Amino acid sequence: LVLELPAESLSWRAVGLLSFGLTRSWGVDKKGLHKDKIVRQAVQHLADITAQHLARTNSRDTGANSRDRVTNSRDMGAEMTARDCALLAGALMKAGLSGHAVWVLLAQHVTHTHISANSTPLALEDAAYLAEATAWKARLEDTQFPAGFLPVLRESVVRHVRGGITGGSGGSAYKVALLLSSLSSLSAATQSTVNTTTAPTVASSSSSASSSSASSPSSSPDEEVWRSTALALKHMPIDSLSTQAIIALLAAFSRAKVFDGELLELLALGALSRANQGVASIAHIASVLSSLANCNMVWVEAALTEHLFMGMSEALCNMSPSSYSIQQAAVIASAFAKAKMFDERLFSHLSRAVQWRGRAAPEFSVQAVGVLLFAFSRVQVDDPKLLDFLAHIIVDIPPGDFTPQALAVVISVYAGAHRRRSFSSLTLAASVDPAALPLATGILGHLATVASTIAPESYEARHVRAIVSAYHRAGVRGSGLFLVMSRAWETRWGSGFATEKEMIAFFS
Repeated sequence: LVLELPAESLSWRAVGLLSFGLTRSWGVDKKGLHKDKIVRQAVQHLADITAQHLARTNSRDTGANSRDRVTNSRDMGAEMTARDCALLAGALMKAGLSGHAVWVLLAQHVTHTHISANSTPLALEDAAYLAEATAWKARLEDTQFPAGFLPVLRESVVRHVRGGITGGSGGSAYKVALLLSSLSSLSAATQSTVNTTTAPTVASSSSSASSSSASSPSSSPDEEVWRSTALALKHMPIDSLSTQAIIALLAAFSRAKVFDGELLELLALGALSRANQGVASIAHIASVLSSLANCNMVWVEAALTEHLFMGMSEALCNMSPSSYSIQQAAVIASAFAKAKMFDERLFSHLSRAVQWRGRAAPEFSVQAVGVLLFAFSRVQVDDPKLLDFLAHIIVDIPPGDFTPQALAVVISVYAGAHRRRSFSSLTLAASVDPAALPLATGILGHLATVASTIAPESYEARHVRAIVSAYHRAGVRGSGLFLVMSRAWETRWGSGFATEKEMIAFFS
């Protein structure tokens, strides 16, 4: 029906609401993209209509001031608002339409409308959705958004924060966290095409932002946004924030360029309290642990970090192994490994969760399996049952799903396990010509076959070294592996190796 609607019958609000409704109501696949092609076609149709109209308006009004542009954009009924732009951008993201020309036109329209309205800030929800969608677009493709677009989003955060952040399930704290995270990603993705580090850009769009920058001349506009938000949050009782908001804010500030240990501690202890109360889900706790493991708090506040990790571990062990997803188990194990923490009870619990009967094969992605193997290996957990279980999973994974990095990790872990199980492997590898070593069997034999299916030019030098060294340390050789690795090395450096012995000697 949407595809059959003539453009002149649609208002801007209809475009926004139809886009939102289409992508909200239909199912999505494991990658978050809509299964039904007709949904994508309908969203593209709406985007085409919008792009044609905005492009025509911009062309007709070249040289006109911002107020005229907005006035001339009313051919489709009521003026196209930031809400309409945000709904369409969100639909484009969900439908996976990153290459559409309307993206930049939407950003231009929002920027022009903002300036024409005397710098009235966007509604927080609209700014958050726009930032999330455009950040996704910028991560996928180099995109030159208008120079004033980022300042519009920053100003929306600052003005809202100064007006007061509200807690509770319907409060603004979660939306602030979403906007901060997306703004950070957008700034990083567009730093080569958009000047995001100079104060004058912000000063041109808002006197309040100008005074903020003036107070800290050495700070970038992004840093001012983070500091303003952190200051507001520190004056709020953590208990007033929803669990979802605490988790999202912790994730955002753990990645911020401005490290604020005091705020991170408040949020982390708040998250631990929710975990102890039983109101934090496995997904919540996994996010908390990942945030802490990836920020400086692990090193700055080692004792506090250990307290938080062990407290979260206790809460996790009280949850049924069947309630974990493989991805969640991988994230949790990885966080403990990165933070160099080990809890035997938790890792045993995670092992049971991974091996729980009835799990669907698609749950075991190459990435999840690789992360699990690496994490268990890094904390030196010797779990033969888990290794054997995952070996059977790996054999059923299509070779095309493996990347050189994932393959190198998996091979290293299983080579190490083989070495521990075969006490003679190290002595044999050191005393025998590599070409005379026995052929690998089982999982190592299978992985050698997988390695031969990957194009030689896909391997980096570190992958070649890791794979070759792993097999040699295990005292075995992969069938056809030397030829593949030699070609991969030759592709990178212009020359290969005449023999396996020469290759091993070089890497040793």
